[in-house]
Amino acid sequence: TLTERDILIRSFGPHPITQPLMQARKQVHLVLPRSVEEIEGLGGANPPEVQPLLLTTENGEEVTEIREGAFFHDPYSDRRGEIPIGVAVRKGLKGILSEADETRIVVIGDSMFLSNQMIPSGSNREFASMAINWLLDRSRLLGDIGPQPVKEYRIDMTQSEISRLSWVLLAGAPGFLIAIGCGVWFRRRY
Repeated sequence: TLTERDILIRSFGPHPITQPLMQARKQVHLVLPRSVEEIEGLGGANPPEVQPLLLTTENGEEVTEIREGAFFHDPYSDRRGEIPIGVAVRKGLKGILSEADETRIVVIGDSMFLSNQMIPSGSNREFASMAINWLLDRSRLLGDIGPQPVKEYRIDMTQSEISRLSWVLLAGAPGFLIAIGCGVWFRRRY
């Protein structure tokens, strides 16, 4: 069940990590993420290359304060619009080191989206797989999202459906077998 603290990200930046998710129209499930973006002026003569991965929609709102468990909207400090929630960072010495010697970092503004409870939600598992492949520079594995085996079957039933199924299994099935037994007994007897 989603709450107001859950955010389903469907807006991705153009990057090899997010390209397969965009093509498959997937979504990443985050809980109370914080904004993550480049700080201008850092890095000196060789600044890192920062690319947004996960973005809010144009209706996104950055809330800077929570009071007594509720969001407090401050129109002066809270921004609205497309806000980056995850970025990919690359840094290397241009002209000296090869591309294999560069530093790669993925920063996401949510510490829980890859936890045991959250990784099956949305496309969090696929996002993690793509991020690891990009971090390890395994670009041939960044092409598509592979097929996922079904590991768990789930039947959602209402309380009345559960009650009817209980009566069928507890009374109907044994009653049917007793009726067949009586029919066989009656046929042999007469």
